[in-house]
Amino acid sequence: MPIDGAFDVYSSPEAELKRRNNELEDKVHIDDLTQLFTRGYLREKLNELIEELNNSKTERVAPLQAIFILRFDIDKFKLFNESPYNHTVGDDVLRAFAKYLKGIAKEKEDIVARKGGDEFAIVMPIFRKGVNLEELFETIKKRMKELFVLVTDKNGKERDLKVTASIGYSAIQRGEFKTSEELIKEADIKEREDKENQKSPHVFEIDKRHITQN
Repeated sequence: MPIDGAFDVYSSPEAELKRRNNELEDKVHIDDLTQLFTRGYLREKLNELIEELNNSKTERVAPLQAIFILRFDIDKFKLFNESPYNHTVGDDVLRAFAKYLKGIAKEKEDIVARKGGDEFAIVMPIFRKGVNLEELFETIKKRMKELFVLVTDKNGKERDLKVTASIGYSAIQRGEFKTSEELIKEADIKEREDKENQKSPHVFEIDKRHITQN
């Protein structure tokens, strides 16, 4: 029996419709496979952060000082969808990589997103003054250790896989003016340069002993 004076916040049709719309909007912004944010949401939030960075008025106790973007691309990902593996193994690797990136993004303001396929990104708002962004990038790379992904191939055999990822980054500080498109392009270019240099693997390293070509 309802208590006098109590009410259900979703008792009205309008409130229930608003709740359902909010749930649908949240779902649109989440990638089904990895449960990370989508490319569209990342760009939307990045635009909001850039606008905040260029605005002298803020409600934050510590104003935004910089925006740091990390771009990741799993190397030779298509091999995980080929014999002796399959698309299920590829999905396992993507989910494991997404979980790993969530571990790198320590702050609640950080945005971790899947851009599409095997491409990922993290947007990190920086609120401390005087942060050396190049040093921040090197620190993040040092925090990235090898991750083994236990998968089952199409023959039912369990295998431990290692994968590599190429990394790029870009940044904007208070007083600078760059669009979200420019920042994303800069990070993409540095990621491609990292992939071409192949000097040192980051995060994962493909174990070719477990891969047989047909």
